[in-house]
Amino acid sequence: MGRQGIKLDKAHAFSSRFLQLCAQEEKALSQWGAIFHTTRQTISNWQTGESVPDIIKLADIAQYFGVSTDYLLGLSDTKSPDAGAKAAVEYTGLSEEAIERLHIGLDHFICDGEAMCEEARAENLHTASKLIASREFSELVSRLAYAQEAALSQQLLQLIYEQHTESANNSDDLDEDCAFVFANPEDRVLTESTIQYLVLRKWNDDELCQKLHEMDDEELLDCVIDGIVTNRNDCELYQFHASKELNRYIDRLIEETKEHATRDFPDNIINSQKNRARERNLRHAQRDD
Repeated sequence: MGRQGIKLDKAHAFSSRFLQLCAQEEKALSQWGAIFHTTRQTISNWQTGESVPDIIKLADIAQYFGVSTDYLLGLSDTKSPDAGAKAAVEYTGLSEEAIERLHIGLDHFICDGEAMCEEARAENLHTASKLIASREFSELVSRLAYAQEAALSQQLLQLIYEQHTESANNSDDLDEDCAFVFANPEDRVLTESTIQYLVLRKWNDDELCQKLHEMDDEELLDCVIDGIVTNRNDCELYQFHASKELNRYIDRLIEETKEHATRDFPDNIINSQKNRARERNLRHAQRDD
């Protein structure tokens, strides 16, 4: 790709992301122009990709929206300007939201009108670390991914069934005696393409994809109904196994906690009281300041 191509790619990436960020706030072009000390026309050009801001303006835009310049230019999908957050996203493959939740210690609850203390936040992170490192967590994530895959396939096939049959739109009532009704040849081709997509996505069965072209409408309908039933059952099964893995981990966690308490008693009580007293003194000192 030449320099012109790279320049156009960056302009497109910037305009798309700049437009999305601007859409978060209801402001006119003139208002954006005042914020970034430029003209209304320049803002319009940035949003349409006609031009991109210089490095100074780019830094101003990044600072205003709290994002990185790499994100604005499409060089990274991580919005945060924090280099640590970007590195964590790239290293783990987790979303920026997931990294941020872990970073703040899963601080979701407020107790007695006060934010979660450092001790509670550390306990949350310790619990999360144990869960993520466990064998059950890998199994749980795997089962959930399979359940999502089955749910996607079931829903796409269900939409085909409802769109091209005259049966009632009820996922629990599949009429095998009804017939496919295609308004035009393109609908039949689209149906085959959708089934091919699902077959290749899940089973990678080239032979079945070839057979789709040879099926009559009745055989194609049977294929769709079988797919709906199979994926529905698979989804329920994977959900059951995911719940089973989570429950197994919870049972093990509770037992390990009890064993730990028995082994370390009474030292754990004394240490806990000291930590809580230290937290209370710190909060009182902050209030006095």
